Amino acid sequence: MNFLPEAYSTVAPGISELFNLIFGLTTFWFIVAYGAAFYGIFTSLKTKGGKAKYITGESFSESKLVWIVVILVIACDFWIDIKTAHQWSSVEIEADMPKGDMDIKIVGRQFQWEFVYPGKDGKLFTEDDVGVADGNDGELVLPIGKVTKLHITSADVLHAFFVRQFGFKQDAIPGRVLTRWVQPTKEGRIELTCAEICGPNHGTMRNWVKIVSQDEFDKYVKSLNSNKVAMLTPLGE
Repeated sequence: MNFLPEAYSTVAPGISELFNLIFGLTTFWFIVAYGAAFYGIFTSLKTKGGKAKYITGESFSESKLVWIVVILVIACDFWIDIKTAHQWSSVEIEADMPKGDMDIKIVGRQFQWEFVYPGKDGKLFTEDDVGVADGNDGELVLPIGKVTKLHITSADVLHAFFVRQFGFKQDAIPGRVLTRWVQPTKEGRIELTCAEICGPNHGTMRNWVKIVSQDEFDKYVKSLNSNKVAMLTPLGE
């Protein structure tokens, strides 16, 4: 049974795999630890007149079980680290990210998300950029199958850009622009929330991500350029 969100991006299945691996290993060691404890308790209850034995643990025969468990736990930790390394580098290290097909700036503010698209020149962070700030009804529109670089920042306090179906959460920090990427794999409309307590209306800071075909995306950006939607945030990085 898969109780994780449906995957909508190329990295989401890998994130879910990591979650399942860590959850499975911790569950296994939880059962082993408590199973050993309860086994000792219940077997000792059956012993009548037994005396406690003081064990120093100095000899190998007395400490070998501890060392076996330690080695196994460390091996599990290395297993997790190896599985995590590729996912971490491709998502967090800009030099290892795939080449982007387009760029979008995302600005968190109390209490909504603002989305800034390249203008007619096709370049972000220029004077003809167009922004969308429609309160909690605003949508981040992305083309399916394209690698989109997301340049995430905040206009006021700490926020966190969180889309469960993307396996994606990134803090939005005032004064910094952090670059991440996403490649949607299916069309649909999914929830975008703030995962960092950012003020009294934090719970209402909810927008949407709409994944569409390339043709529909091109029409959307063209309409933004025609209407020249006013931005709330300065363009500079």
